[in-house]
Amino acid sequence: MRARSYRCIALHAPATVAVGNLTVQHGIDGRVHSEQRVTEGSFSLVVLRNSQQILVEMFIRFAVAFAHQLPSEPTASDVASQNQRLVSLLQHLRKPSTKTIQGLWSELFLIATRDNPEHWVTGWHVDPTGLHDFIFGDIRVEVKSSAAQVRAHRFSHIQLGPPSGTSLFIASVLVERSGQGLSVFDLADRAHSRLSPHASFLLDSTITSTLGLDYLKAEEIRFDLACAMDSLLFFPLGMVPRLTEEAPNRVTEITYSVRLLDSDGERELHFA
Repeated sequence: MRARSYRCIALHAPATVAVGNLTVQHGIDGRVHSEQRVTEGSFSLVVLRNSQQILVEMFIRFAVAFAHQLPSEPTASDVASQNQRLVSLLQHLRKPSTKTIQGLWSELFLIATRDNPEHWVTGWHVDPTGLHDFIFGDIRVEVKSSAAQVRAHRFSHIQLGPPSGTSLFIASVLVERSGQGLSVFDLADRAHSRLSPHASFLLDSTITSTLGLDYLKAEEIRFDLACAMDSLLFFPLGMVPRLTEEAPNRVTEITYSVRLLDSDGERELHFA
């Protein structure tokens, strides 16, 4: 169990919130001891009743991030508002995942191995419902992975037709399961050491909202880093076979598999 307390100016204490393993109580009179001093006052108490290390570490990172956004003398309303954001974020863990663990791993692999991970995090899933994984102004990057050691990836027809004036690159990575490999959380830890607090929060919140109910299972699924590093190639849209005509009226979705050739790809994207 992990608990965090924050002092607030108590006006009218909001109601207690209990969601799953998380409980938030407001307006608790108490005394907090630190190395420097003892503080008495009215506090909000956030308690996580789960000892799984991955969940505890993520909870603490979120709690610290939200606490840093509070004013120096927060009101009960200020604290309740931030705590509600924390609860809402952790509620994603009770929802179905929005992407496979392999797919998320491939995107995190790209972030963790770039020279400027901050740039990649801020461009990651800017629009949760968008067609492409990364957006940097007029440049878009879509990440595709394969565990079959063949660069055969599925696309929607609309995905390979980016808006006019934009450039699209496909990041293709071949992955191999390995018990000694890295999980999505290992990749996230590699990125965190080179990220600002804001980018770290964006990274963790996207991971949480993407994994949903698969959150705890994700620790068990690991892929070989060296294999992914050796296989990563970037393909400009012009090197990707695709249908060029418009979909007929009343045809709402077309998807197909595309085989990419290594000779058409590049090792790096030089803009990032």
